[in-house]
Amino acid sequence: QVLHTSPDSLYNTNAVGKAEMPDVPTFNSIYDMLSTIPGVEVRGHTVIIRGSMSISDNASTDPLYLLDGVEIDSPDELSPYDIHSIEVVKDGSNVIYGSKAVGGVIVFHSKAAQMAKEAEKKARQEEAAKRAAEREKKKAEKTAARAAKQAGAGN
Repeated sequence: QVLHTSPDSLYNTNAVGKAEMPDVPTFNSIYDMLSTIPGVEVRGHTVIIRGSMSISDNASTDPLYLLDGVEIDSPDELSPYDIHSIEVVKDGSNVIYGSKAVGGVIVFHSKAAQMAKEAEKKARQEEAAKRAAEREKKKAEKTAARAAKQAGAGN
């Protein structure tokens, strides 16, 4: 299975990458899906992000898992069919997630959240277009009223 790394992850040099998943996944589990991402090593249900390291020998090197921005304990219950994209963050970029992220961060973006974002964006665009049309209508009405007033004053 070939995953295409999204160009919007290129701004962050410490990110392993963001991979968009195919519409019809051919993965048996979320771990199969994770194993195809460069920089991610999967051994059974253990996930290691290469390049991430702990600050002490007894600190956990488990990654922090997020689903649509909300922390989850593990990806065990996630279905590959529900995932739109996966973003892997390591090194200095994971500092914004706190000490739980010393082993890196794996951010799952669900298809449901992606569809909601797209619907919200479309609604905002439609609302902006409606406001622009209303402004144009008011502008045309003012112009017509001025023209009528000038025509009446000229008589």
